[in-house]
Amino acid sequence: MKKTKNNVSLLLFVLCCILLVFFNYYFKQKEEPLPVVQEYRYSDSVNSYPRITPQDSAYDNYKTSLNKYLKMAGLLIQYPYKEGLARIHKRNFYGFVDTNENVAIPITYDYALDFSEGLCLVGKDLKYGYLNKKGEVIIPMIYDAAKSFSEGLAAVNKDDKWYYINKSGNAVTSINYNATISFSEGLAAVKEKDLWGYVDATGKKIIPPAYIEVGNFREGLAPVQKSYKWGYINKKGEIVIPIIYDDAKLFYNGLARVKKALKTGEKYGYINKTGEVVIPIIYDEAENFEEELVKVEKKGKFGYINKSGEAIIPIVYDQINDFSEGLAVVKKSEKWGYINKSGEKIIPLTYDHANNFSEGLALVINGHKGGYIDKTGKEIISDDSIKNSYRKQIRDLKDFTREISN
Repeated sequence: MKKTKNNVSLLLFVLCCILLVFFNYYFKQKEEPLPVVQEYRYSDSVNSYPRITPQDSAYDNYKTSLNKYLKMAGLLIQYPYKEGLARIHKRNFYGFVDTNENVAIPITYDYALDFSEGLCLVGKDLKYGYLNKKGEVIIPMIYDAAKSFSEGLAAVNKDDKWYYINKSGNAVTSINYNATISFSEGLAAVKEKDLWGYVDATGKKIIPPAYIEVGNFREGLAPVQKSYKWGYINKKGEIVIPIIYDDAKLFYNGLARVKKALKTGEKYGYINKTGEVVIPIIYDEAENFEEELVKVEKKGKFGYINKSGEAIIPIVYDQINDFSEGLAVVKKSEKWGYINKSGEKIIPLTYDHANNFSEGLALVINGHKGGYIDKTGKEIISDDSIKNSYRKQIRDLKDFTREISN
């Protein structure tokens, strides 16, 4: 009997120990510190709340790492402002806020795109239509698919056929296209059966369907594909640059990026509007010449070249971001820092991670510590300040999201 009591006491003791370990672990997990996140922007505004801004490739990782906090606080994902309103995403629904962060269009739509030419595309129950900035339905949600307005017209789909409508919702082209691309420079690409051509704003065929794939017109020329090779046509449909490339992109500032399959692999370079190769086809990756400098990759290293093909920023970095506020984040030998457009190291490569500058500040991380620095490299906001502000704003956000949900 005594032995039985001892066994029961031992069992109860073991059970209590297990429960103690469990609760200690549980509450420790509940109190773990919030992470220092890459896209969080410091604000001392009482009414501010945390936002995720999908500005670069870090967005997906950032969103994943904050997943439990998104669920906990009902965090709003806010996109950049377009035409005075910003699209927001909360718990699988979309709406819009104005520049004072007031809800301008209720967060009730299953789908939404940014405003374009005064109207935005929204969807509910797999049907799509258009709203104005007051949130009024201007074009009913009757379409199976749709695109944003461009040059006064939008492509819409009904019963598996695409056509174009104006801002009154009236069809302006024939309802017989298999696919469409938005208007650009007065013409839009349309697909009939298996081939692409171009129509004008009245629906008149300007360039007959003859191409496997096409792009928009830009700077008077459009890339087209035929027999699995790419070249360029003008608005008369004339081939002005031979169809000889394995890929071809739009013209920017007089230059277009093209690709060719060479013995050394697929390589990129640039041509002008006469088809002359002005920057050799030698790069493993390259971007469009939207600015005076363009990022290129060669043998696993990155740098920037100008329109003459000169490497203004040597192609020696393991990673390099786009320029923001005059500086670019670069990585070499596992450390990050900042350079200017002349390639000068403005802030030494000493950080484990670094983000683009925004409003004069950039988030940098070393080990488990992070903070914001200015353009001289001076720490302006410390790691502790960020964490404390973030915790407070998470609490404020709970009240905010509860309010707008009612």
